[in-house]
Amino acid sequence: MNEHNAYSINDEITLKELILKLKEFLYEIKSNYRFVLFFILIAIFIIYFNHKRTPVVYKATLTYDLHSTSSSGGSFPGILGSFGLGGGKNENLDKLMELTSSHRILKSVLFKRIKLEGQVDYIANHIIRLYDFHNTYWDENSLGSDEFYFKRKVADSASIAENKAFKAIYSHTKGNDDFKGLFSTSYSEKTGIAKIATSTLSPELSIGLTENIFVQLDSFYVKNTTEKDQLNVDILKSKTDSLYKELRSAEYGLASFKDNSLRLQRKTDLIKSAQYEGKIRMLYAALGKAIENLEIADYSLRHQTPFIQIIDRPLLPITSFKPSFKRALGFGLFFAVFISTVLIIIRKIYRDSMSDN
Repeated sequence: MNEHNAYSINDEITLKELILKLKEFLYEIKSNYRFVLFFILIAIFIIYFNHKRTPVVYKATLTYDLHSTSSSGGSFPGILGSFGLGGGKNENLDKLMELTSSHRILKSVLFKRIKLEGQVDYIANHIIRLYDFHNTYWDENSLGSDEFYFKRKVADSASIAENKAFKAIYSHTKGNDDFKGLFSTSYSEKTGIAKIATSTLSPELSIGLTENIFVQLDSFYVKNTTEKDQLNVDILKSKTDSLYKELRSAEYGLASFKDNSLRLQRKTDLIKSAQYEGKIRMLYAALGKAIENLEIADYSLRHQTPFIQIIDRPLLPITSFKPSFKRALGFGLFFAVFISTVLIIIRKIYRDSMSDN
C-alpha cells in the first residue's frame, strides 16, 4: 500500500513539474514575442519576394495511345500479353519514354520553326530569347558574340560555338540535376496511356514543343520499328519490277521474231521460238513467286507497323500556372513560428542549465 502511494506521489510530482515547465516555456515565448514577429516578417518578405520573382508558366499536355499490331492477334507475345504475362506494350512505352528525351529526337525538335510573338524562327532561338540565355547562361567570351542565334541547323560540321550553344539549350530542355527541364513524359501502367507535358513561359512555345516532340517521336519510332521489314519489301518490289520488265521484253522479242520469220519457216526458227516461249514461261513462274513473296512481306510490314494515336492535344488558350501565394505564406508562417519557438526554448534550457551550474 505504501509502495503504491509512493508511485502515485512520484507520478504527481513528475506531472506537476511538466506542467510548470510548460508554463515557463509559454511565458518565455510570450516574453519574446518580438523575436517571433521578427522571424514572421522575414518569412513574409522572403515568400513575397520569391512569389514576385516566380514567373507564370503555361502547361501543354498531349496524351496518346500506342497500338502495336505485332503485340496483338495470334502471336505468342500477344497471347502472353492477353493473360497479363510478358512485357509487351509497357516495354514499348518504356522505349518511347527514353527516345523522347534522346539527343536525336530533341535535336530535330529544336530546329523546327514555329511562330512566337509574330516571329517565325527555330524553337532553339525562341528558347534563347525567352529564357534570356545571353545574360543568364552565356557571355561574349563563351560564344564569341553576345547576340548569338542559330542561322542553320546544327550538323556534324557545326562550329564549336554552335555546339556549345546547342548543348546548353538541349540540357535546359531535357533537364539535369539542377533544372527539371521544360517537358516530362509518363504513362499509366494500368491503361497504357502515355503523356507529354511541357511547361514554358509562353503558351505558343509549350504547344510547339509538345506537338513537335510527338511528331518526331512518332516518325522515328515507326521508321525504326519497321526498317527491316520495309527494306525487305523494297528489295522484293525492285525484283518484281525487274522480272516484269524482263518478261515484257521477252514477249516483245518473241512477237518480233515471229513477225520476221513468217515467210521463211526454218527448223532453226522453231528452236529459237521454243527458247523464247520457254523463257517466258520461266519468267511468268518467277514473277508469280515474286509477287507472292511481295504480298507476304507487305502484309508482314503492315502487321508490324505500330500506330500512335493522339487522344488529347493541347489547344490555345492553355492553363497558366503559378505557385499559390496563400499556400506558400501559410507554410512560411508555420515554419517561422516553429523555428523561432524552438530557438527560444533552446535558449531557455541553456540559460537554466548554466544558472544551475
